[in-house]
Amino acid sequence: MADPQQAVARGGTPRRRRGGRALVVVAVLLMAVVFWPAALGAAEPPARWTLSDGQGQRWAVSLFHQPDPAYPDGARLRLTALAPAPQPGQAPSHSAALELRDAFAGRWSLPNRSQELVPPDSGTIPAGSAQFALDGLARAPRDGGPVRLEIPLASGATAIVVLGPAPTAALVELIAQG
Repeated sequence: MADPQQAVARGGTPRRRRGGRALVVVAVLLMAVVFWPAALGAAEPPARWTLSDGQGQRWAVSLFHQPDPAYPDGARLRLTALAPAPQPGQAPSHSAALELRDAFAGRWSLPNRSQELVPPDSGTIPAGSAQFALDGLARAPRDGGPVRLEIPLASGATAIVVLGPAPTAALVELIAQG
């Protein structure tokens, strides 16, 4: 029979060592479950605001990073016309660029990426939504003033929405992140 003092000197009884190992395994698994989504690059939820244009049409403005690996990575701005539903021709264009202007004479043209609203080669692009790429801007608008969005409509007209301080700051931060 083994001497109990020798067993203690070697790290305890075999039963205690197994219990300690099990505790370590459980702790590692618990940490993996808690931190795994962050390690996989879990996407941040989009930043969203509801704003109105000069005609009273309400628009949802969303800023986010493209989560679909089928499309190029990068920052996006999505506009969605809210109820009341836009009249024919008053929906956003799925091909024209979005123009941005800030209070400091800055002007930008964002390429239309509305095809990214649906999986590649399937589905019809939702009539009330359009999406634009923010990557490639030479410099960001200043976050000290409002930014005017000139939304191209399917009819060829333009709707104007003005971003206030919070959406402008979020836009500047998203562009800075790349």
